[in-house]
Amino acid sequence: MPGNAETPAATHPIADTPPVPSTPRLSLAQHLLLAAVFFFAITLRLVYLWGQARNNPMYDHPIMDSAMHDQWARSIAAGNGMGDQPYFRAPLYYYLLAALYKLFGPSLTVARIAGCFAGAFTCYLIARLGVLLAGFASGLLAGFMAALYWPFIYFDAELLTVGLEVLLDVGFLYLILRAAQRDSALLFLSAGIVWGLSAITRPNILGVAPGVAIWLWMAAGPNGPAIRRLRAAALVACGLLLAILPVTIRNYAVSGEPVLIATNGGVNFYIGNNPRSDGFSAIVPGTRASWKGGYYDTHQIVEEELGYKPTEGEVSRYWYSKALAWIRSDPKAWLKLMFHKFRIFWGPIEMPNDHPIWFMARMSGISALFWIGFPVVACLGIAGMVALRLQWRRWFLPFAFLILYMMTVIAFFVCGRYRLPIVPVLILFASAGLCRVAEAVRARQPELLRPYATAGAVAACVLLLFSPKLSLFNTTCDATGYYNLAAHFAEPGPGRRADYKKAIEYYRQSLRLVPQDPRTLHNLAWLLATAPQPELRDGAEALRLVQEADAILATPGWPTLYTQDALAAAFAELGRFDEAVQAGRRELDQASRPGSGLDPVEVQARLRLYEQHRPYRLPS
Repeated sequence: MPGNAETPAATHPIADTPPVPSTPRLSLAQHLLLAAVFFFAITLRLVYLWGQARNNPMYDHPIMDSAMHDQWARSIAAGNGMGDQPYFRAPLYYYLLAALYKLFGPSLTVARIAGCFAGAFTCYLIARLGVLLAGFASGLLAGFMAALYWPFIYFDAELLTVGLEVLLDVGFLYLILRAAQRDSALLFLSAGIVWGLSAITRPNILGVAPGVAIWLWMAAGPNGPAIRRLRAAALVACGLLLAILPVTIRNYAVSGEPVLIATNGGVNFYIGNNPRSDGFSAIVPGTRASWKGGYYDTHQIVEEELGYKPTEGEVSRYWYSKALAWIRSDPKAWLKLMFHKFRIFWGPIEMPNDHPIWFMARMSGISALFWIGFPVVACLGIAGMVALRLQWRRWFLPFAFLILYMMTVIAFFVCGRYRLPIVPVLILFASAGLCRVAEAVRARQPELLRPYATAGAVAACVLLLFSPKLSLFNTTCDATGYYNLAAHFAEPGPGRRADYKKAIEYYRQSLRLVPQDPRTLHNLAWLLATAPQPELRDGAEALRLVQEADAILATPGWPTLYTQDALAAAFAELGRFDEAVQAGRRELDQASRPGSGLDPVEVQARLRLYEQHRPYRLPS
């Protein structure tokens, strides 16, 4: 098989496409063009970050997962570690972020810039992997597609693990292909280590092991000695264990439990496999929607069920067993849910998890450049798979990665960032397919174009069928975006004061879009009852809103939400202090329960005001 860069490997007949491609020889000019992928990608990401810093009020104030990641990293950097329990989540990202904080101080901007550089390097690695699999033109195209893929740009600037996951996954695929090319023990071992590092960032990657094992067997050739196959597999496995074992040993040392990486698997599995699961919401039914509140509630439920305080491993096993019991009891409903999650996975939208992705991304001011998203790479990628079907041996490893990784996501629950690791593979298929089409056009072979065009058209139709009602979805996402902005302005933070007027305005905008959201109703009622500025207060509206929220919460399917604080404050604002005291006492009873998230001291202070016939006012 020719190994020069000018002949794309993807156009060779099947006889010349073994599982392990040859290494193209690149000229200096080609190396510089591949380097240009990195510089183009980092420029886009830094411009995006600059726009976010200018236009997004929440830029320096992360929420939900990003906030927890920042807190954990600060704790590690301060020498406090992550507690004396097994890791609840795979820990590598938090330790790397902590190292960054240790070097440069706990700066969110530095962390975001580091993520942008990591993402730009991922684009370069995708280009190199494309060159390896399908030739220089295909690799270069793949790199620039990755650089322009707007969800990559968005997530690279967030304090989330997914950017590191994608970097390590692409690095693993590249290293193991190069290892098989050279039959290099060092590269096989390195590939295993990178695989293990990805696993201690997000354990889903372990699910691709069957595909890797089959490919390693294929890579030795039909007549390859068994010892060669076993040697490669053993080296990769050793590297994998070298990366994972320190985490396992640490977990056992602090808890006495054999926890491989993390203990959140059981809860996540139940979230995605229960009779009330919608396939994407990250909330256990009957628990609070906040990060800490949900964590406590899922443990408290197990403690009440078992009658003793369970270990972290027991909590995980409890939720696994609860999900499996439901699956066994109603397999038809479970299969229907699995198909629903499959539709979400291959749907055209970026399903949010804690932020409405498109709402926040367009604050950068460069959303006009965001024309390459999942629908583009999915349709072109699937068409590319069909165009390259005769070269399945060469493309077996990336294809197996895509299928198996997708299955690990669908087994739990789906959101935009969880499917991101398969996007590089789709981009590689898309770029190789486009180059294959160009070859067919130059060779005047239209018969080669028909299956490509048919597959692309079918994929586009399927994506449209898998799409939710886009107008309704976009409305809900915008409502969530306004809610997040309102919550940001309602709470004072380091170096800034609360802006209750803006908060009320944003809550009203959110309610105009989604009138039946109990969180928004409650939070707006609280501000209307307690704002320090008289012109902002409206006790009658506050009472109506909180009563409406309570009526909604009385129906099944809503997470736990405490509303007695707003109810008491609204009664006090209206001068109905006896009712305010009653509601305040109910709130105090809630606050006294472990894990409520309410501060009993603050609740008691408000109750004393109501008993003195005085309303509560937020600090000005």
